[in-house]
Amino acid sequence: LLFILSFTTPLELFTFIGSFIEEVIPPIPSSLVTLSAGGMLASRKSFWVYIIWLALFGAIGKCLGATVLYFISAKAQTTIVTKYGKYLGVNEKQIEAFSKRFGKGWRDDVTLFILRALPIVPSFTVSIGAGILKLNFKTYLIATFFGTIIRDGFFIAIGYLGYDTYKKISPWLDNGKAFVLEV
Repeated sequence: LLFILSFTTPLELFTFIGSFIEEVIPPIPSSLVTLSAGGMLASRKSFWVYIIWLALFGAIGKCLGATVLYFISAKAQTTIVTKYGKYLGVNEKQIEAFSKRFGKGWRDDVTLFILRALPIVPSFTVSIGAGILKLNFKTYLIATFFGTIIRDGFFIAIGYLGYDTYKKISPWLDNGKAFVLEV
């Protein structure tokens, strides 16, 4: 589906829909859409400023997907803990006590923003965890939006630069020439 979208839709729509899908379907790597969008952006010889533009569309799509996961996990939290808590070593009181530690200041907001911005933190787990802990939704959504702009901008820039790098080395690869990088 993402492959078809990449050829049949405007790049902004591809980034928006793809970001939504990759948030809701966790096996899809969170960088797949944004790296691809960056490469497509570079292939169109677009300016760097469009990286921010695409990151905004990706963040909106990601926020919609993260909202779905937040509310599903918030609703399912009691059922999951009741049925499987004994196997996971957790109970309702422990989750409630843990969630009371959050939402008491700007540090939690910054922490959530950083978790969203870091490319190494799986976005899906942040969404599910926030729903289970029933973090303040407005704070969650704001941190998700701005953190995702940073994260998506990073991946789009890597895709953009990767395409340019490939174009520079492709004559070497196409001609069958071997080259060695010295360390």
